Amino acid sequence: MRKLFKREGDASLGHNPLGALSIIVMLSLLLLQTILGLFAVNDDGGASGPLSQWVSYGTGRRFAHLHAFNFNLLLLLIGLHLAAIVFYRLFRGENLVSAMIHGYKSHRAAGETPYFVPLWRAALVAASIFVGVVLLVKI
Repeated sequence: MRKLFKREGDASLGHNPLGALSIIVMLSLLLLQTILGLFAVNDDGGASGPLSQWVSYGTGRRFAHLHAFNFNLLLLLIGLHLAAIVFYRLFRGENLVSAMIHGYKSHRAAGETPYFVPLWRAALVAASIFVGVVLLVKI
């Protein structure tokens, strides 16, 4: 955070620590939104979640309220994310939108080379998430 308002800043190939935390929070909220929506019960004639029959009416309504609250948190975080993109473009002169589209920043940090996680680690994380969701749905 201390280096955020310095115009030269530290060039990096990926997200800075604050951006990485933002992505982790955003992905976590999106996963939570999905899970809550699966079990949410709508009492005004709208569609309930496809797994709502597995929970009580009260629990389903609680999930529906949390689903709506979480949606507002997502909107707030998306707004902050867009504001950060504008801030980086106007204040720091970094075009993050083009980097998001093609995956490459226009500059590289001195001596820094791209590093990608091995495929087996990515597959292990994906399998762990899948097992976690399956276990959560079965509960």
